Amino acid sequence: MASNRARAATLLTEAFFDLYPGEATEVLEGASIEEIVTFLETQPPRRAATAFERLSPQVAADSLLRMSDESARRILSAIDPGDVAVVLSRLDESAKEQRLALLDPALAKELTELISYPLDCAGRMMDTRVVTFRPQVTVKEALTRLRTSPRAPSHDLVVVDENNKLEGLVALAEAVRADPRRSLEQLVRRMPTSVHAMTPREDVVDLLSRRNVMTLPVVDLDGHLLGVIRHDADLVQAVQEEATADIQTMVGASKEERAL
Repeated sequence: MASNRARAATLLTEAFFDLYPGEATEVLEGASIEEIVTFLETQPPRRAATAFERLSPQVAADSLLRMSDESARRILSAIDPGDVAVVLSRLDESAKEQRLALLDPALAKELTELISYPLDCAGRMMDTRVVTFRPQVTVKEALTRLRTSPRAPSHDLVVVDENNKLEGLVALAEAVRADPRRSLEQLVRRMPTSVHAMTPREDVVDLLSRRNVMTLPVVDLDGHLLGVIRHDADLVQAVQEEATADIQTMVGASKEERAL
């Protein structure tokens, strides 16, 4: 009977995390670091990664320090590099290098580059794993590729030239409606809104929220694509809340009071 109850409790916990990952992770954060690590190390890769990426950065960093090398490798390899970079930036240099050494060299290199950007700039916020297309690719070829891509975009196709310089964007909805024989070059929106990697985070959020930009390319000084930032309601809300908190501090109001 006791084993049946334990099994039922386990199934309920797993269902809770699968159906309501955000709420479940809030509950998990109330546990000790040892308990969090035990939970993460005993879950299937997808569930462990989903829970880990929703932990607050400091709790995630503390957990990362105490989990086994294999668990760390498995979890860090399964989540977005931008989220990993935020967590790794909380570790000291020795711990950071130790965790990076566990990963695939290409991923470790990507993370090292992300960590090199300041916390509050576009470079730290971007997703570098972008599915890109050449201008001469037909709509049919692009859509066929998207169907087999694990990182298919939800709003725009990013078009670059042979030197990885940004050519423009093609709205996915427009591509779906277009003649399959047309090339992306015929559909591309040239000179889209883009930002440099060092653009402040507040400016990025302003572009995303006020100009209704869904895909924001990040480029270097020569126009080479580095990554993209996608419209994220949580990101916009977080930065707006930080701005409100700053205003409250300036006028001497407490965090519980609203800034007018």
